[in-house]
Amino acid sequence: MKKQSIKQQGPPVQGNPTETPTQNRLNGIDPELIELNQADRVVKPIISYGMAVAIAISVVLNATNTLQGWKRDEAIATLAAKPPPTLVQTPDGNSIQVAPIAHNDRTSKSIKKFVKQSFWGLFNMSGKLIDEKGKLVDDPGRVANQEGQKVTSVAFVTADGVLSPTYQVYFLAELASITPQEIFDEDLDVVATLRFNSVGSPQAISPGHWQVRVVSYLKEKESQYVRKVTILNRNVYVRAIAASDDNPFASTPTERAIAAMTAGRLEIYRIEEF
Repeated sequence: MKKQSIKQQGPPVQGNPTETPTQNRLNGIDPELIELNQADRVVKPIISYGMAVAIAISVVLNATNTLQGWKRDEAIATLAAKPPPTLVQTPDGNSIQVAPIAHNDRTSKSIKKFVKQSFWGLFNMSGKLIDEKGKLVDDPGRVANQEGQKVTSVAFVTADGVLSPTYQVYFLAELASITPQEIFDEDLDVVATLRFNSVGSPQAISPGHWQVRVVSYLKEKESQYVRKVTILNRNVYVRAIAASDDNPFASTPTERAIAAMTAGRLEIYRIEEF
């Protein structure tokens, strides 16, 4: 029997594809790596070039938004710390706080207040007025129509401040016809007092124009006796006006009251019964 010759083998060459998977594992080589072809040995990038650009843009945008947010928060904090803006001081030294609204816009509250104050000045008839020295004196009245009937001096000044120039003459003539002329008689104690039932909310009819419904009456008294009651239910038409360059100084208490009343830059251009 022939002896089988045993050929001495040297150490196996790593990565020899002729070796079996078992031999490769024994030699410390993973057979899956041996089976990789040449193309698979090239290291492939984890992300594509387009994806990298998109990530870079996203990072830049996030950083920009964060910076803008910081600047916005800082601006808001700075604005909140500033005092509210004011108009130029009035002649008596007071300052008027303002709100950012359109030039022909007014708040409902300011319109209602203007209408109510205007009616007080136009329709309250006491036959007395306060002079420049603050004393209560008899009111001589102002002739307001062709019949020679008068209106109170307060009503005349109020009309000049709150009514449109084209409407003043017509309104004062009508007001004189319902003004009890006895209030200008020094020997009689006659007054006519305005009473409000309601002043409605302003209804916008066009930009800068409103309608306000006033339900009121005029109670005419002599001493303690009621002589007459006149119903004054009126639709009042109001509009915004621009600031004027008129002389802001007023000498009498009535003139100062009218100046304060018209500071909101409103005027009445029509009053109608309903």
